[in-house]
Amino acid sequence: MSRIYWIAEYGATFAEFFLSTIFCSTFIEKTNLNQKLYRRVFASIIAAVFILITNHVELYSPITAIVGFVSIALMQIFLYPEHKIKAAVWSLIYLLLIAMTDGIIVSTLSYAFHIPTADIYEEMSLYRLVALAASKIFLMFLTVILNKLLAKKGAIQKKYFIILFAITAVMLVLTVTVTFIDIQNESVNSYVSTLFFFMMLILIIVIFFGAFKLTTHYEAQQQLKLTTLKNEMLEQCISNMND
Repeated sequence: MSRIYWIAEYGATFAEFFLSTIFCSTFIEKTNLNQKLYRRVFASIIAAVFILITNHVELYSPITAIVGFVSIALMQIFLYPEHKIKAAVWSLIYLLLIAMTDGIIVSTLSYAFHIPTADIYEEMSLYRLVALAASKIFLMFLTVILNKLLAKKGAIQKKYFIILFAITAVMLVLTVTVTFIDIQNESVNSYVSTLFFFMMLILIIVIFFGAFKLTTHYEAQQQLKLTTLKNEMLEQCISNMND
């Protein structure tokens, strides 16, 4: 049975890494899902093996969270070496999505079956298998939907990108802190915990679309100013010719 658990753990970890390539490609190079496929699969296989080794030491801890982020960021930098900063920032945002989807599923299971979250996060069990499967399916739908909706959008304007990064960093710290408090207390989550993670997820999605909307508005304003300037120059040129 232990072997089955670890196979499932590897499959879930591979899915996280492979989905990270879909998520990050949505915002870095606007590539379709077939581009760089073999490199993405290869990088996901290697990264998942590395994380599985780490998980053998401890399933869920601050160290595993940091190792997970570094691994995802390095993989995106490997895939998109010309966009290192963007790769690191979008990796951080993707890690927040993982934390929130995991939080929603785990807190829901904890509330539904009256078991401590620590039993799901830190022990190999049937509940953890259910949580792994449900959270990765949820993450997959979320990632693909965002790709379909945002892949054809332009790049986020720099100042909005910085704001998005700052908000994400704060939300990630808050989400991880709440998760570790629940684990340390070995408490059974109430529906409030599920609501907290769900509202955090809704908030970051709203911020996503808001950043793109503001960028579109900014670009439209800049285009309008440019068009107005061209018209004024044309009018001035015509006026000078008439004189």
